[in-house]
Amino acid sequence: MDETRGTKSLGVVPAINRSLQLLQKSDRLKIYFFIVLQLLLSVLDTLGILLIGAVASIGISIISNASSNASLIRVLGFIGLGNSSQTTAIEVLGGVAVGLLILRTILSLVLSFRTFRFLARKAGEISTDLMERVFAADFSWVRKQSAQDVSYAVTEGVQYAIVGVLGSFITLVSETGLLLIILLVLAFVNFIMAFVSLGFFAFFGAIVYFQVAKRISILSEHRTSAAILGVRQIRDVINLQREIKIMSRMNYFVSRFRSSRLESAALYADQNWIQQVPRISIEFAIVLGAAILAITANLTSSFANSIPNLIVFLAAASRLAPSALRLQQSAISARGFAGSAGAAFEYSRLPRIPSQEGVIPYNRIDIHNLDNSLISKPSIEMRDLSFAFDDTNVPILRGINLTIPPLEVVALVGPSGAGKSTFCDLLLGLHSPSAGTVSIGNLPAHDYVRGHPGRITYLPQDVQVLTDSILANVAIGIPQGDVELELLWQALESAQLAEFVRSQPLGLEQLIGETGIQLSGGQRQRLGLARALYSSPSIIILDEPTSALDAETEDLLMQTLRTLKEKCSILIIAHRLSTVRFVDRVIYLEDGQILGDGTFSELRAAIPRFDFQAGLQGL
Repeated sequence: MDETRGTKSLGVVPAINRSLQLLQKSDRLKIYFFIVLQLLLSVLDTLGILLIGAVASIGISIISNASSNASLIRVLGFIGLGNSSQTTAIEVLGGVAVGLLILRTILSLVLSFRTFRFLARKAGEISTDLMERVFAADFSWVRKQSAQDVSYAVTEGVQYAIVGVLGSFITLVSETGLLLIILLVLAFVNFIMAFVSLGFFAFFGAIVYFQVAKRISILSEHRTSAAILGVRQIRDVINLQREIKIMSRMNYFVSRFRSSRLESAALYADQNWIQQVPRISIEFAIVLGAAILAITANLTSSFANSIPNLIVFLAAASRLAPSALRLQQSAISARGFAGSAGAAFEYSRLPRIPSQEGVIPYNRIDIHNLDNSLISKPSIEMRDLSFAFDDTNVPILRGINLTIPPLEVVALVGPSGAGKSTFCDLLLGLHSPSAGTVSIGNLPAHDYVRGHPGRITYLPQDVQVLTDSILANVAIGIPQGDVELELLWQALESAQLAEFVRSQPLGLEQLIGETGIQLSGGQRQRLGLARALYSSPSIIILDEPTSALDAETEDLLMQTLRTLKEKCSILIIAHRLSTVRFVDRVIYLEDGQILGDGTFSELRAAIPRFDFQAGLQGL
């Protein structure tokens, strides 16, 4: 799956089916149950309309001094009003009719509230599920995804699919049921009038729907793209603010953002305007339809006899018109929601998370009770290792054979594109070898990482900071109540960050990130190192750990790493060769192959390019 917006042409029915498939079977049954309840409430509308017709018939009888309809007399006798006066019958029947219609409205509101709360809860659960699927997907695929596209799909996209599409679906079915029941009542009163009403409103509604729905769908798709584009543009400006300011390029970015926002605003205005068309069209249809019904009534019966029928039709219209409007708006909204939910449908194709059996969550025992030396002090072995991404035949690594004994400090060096990052990703269990094996402590790397979380840690070159407290950033992903403060302070001390934390007003609870204090590049790097050290790892992989540090702090960090040698193995990826002068061993990687393996001095003597790079750095 390479694109996240491959369902732009998805129609209403396919969108409803795709949205239902996002739910578990039991939840789909609940959706159908809500629909049945809404349809049952339609019976109250039907009874109310019939009672209004009865009231109208009795009223006409009083005015014309004529006897009531024989069928009506039998009904009144059946409900215990046969011996009551006509005035009393009108009062009772009218009161019951009003009560039924009000009761139906109240119950419908309560049921709708419960339905949408249910859908909202399901949307939250599905968003969580999709996020887990994305996170568990192939690492290479995840790295190709846009953060903005993923964020939109698993949040807004899911919301549109579940609350939007399925909410519209429930309304569509329930309102269709109400319309059919009311039309059946009308057909019972006067078949010709019902037939004319059905044909007129169906024809009029179809024209409006097909014209408006298509436009709504297009506008929704464009608004989705505009929303993602706006987020990207803001992110670009924030990330590049230094370059933009010093080169006075802000006008370009402001102009670009202004153009996209004006387009987005215009789309929003058009979408809101076009959503008013169904309401206006329904109002026009009712006026025109009433005139047609009046003419039809006069042509099919006497004026006096047609009055009760017309009153029934007017009562029905008071329920029919709002229902028809909701029906039409729901159909149009479903079309629009379908366009906005396309990304969520695409990401839902990702496989579900496999059973978590065998996955050991991080816990305190992992840190303290490590009697097995294969776990606490593992060796690293690569045998005949080769790797190429699935979508290319170009090998990134080839013929790698390597053994790293426990408690060794090793540097991995080489030019850009040599395969160093892929080497580490294989060691971290994020990729599977195309050929050969990678093992840690006699276990495949993936199994070691999966079964012993926290035993191997990674410090990236660009440390990402959570918008949260310092404590949460160091003990990342661990509930605050489970954080071991002694280990956390040890990690901060080793990373040369403890003094900075103590100087903050809130200490470990000090917020950092977008809504808190901003860290310098060196502080971010030290924070990442503290994060890597917190779990007392057996293996640490450091990607350019000193790239953002000054010389003094770099020296302190290297001293820290040398003390860690007694506790864990250390693998350092470095371009800054001053970092690797005192390591036990340097591995030189170029074009996916190991061209040198020895001490710093041995590699300088054996590999001219490495010696040249060291000389350029004054070593």
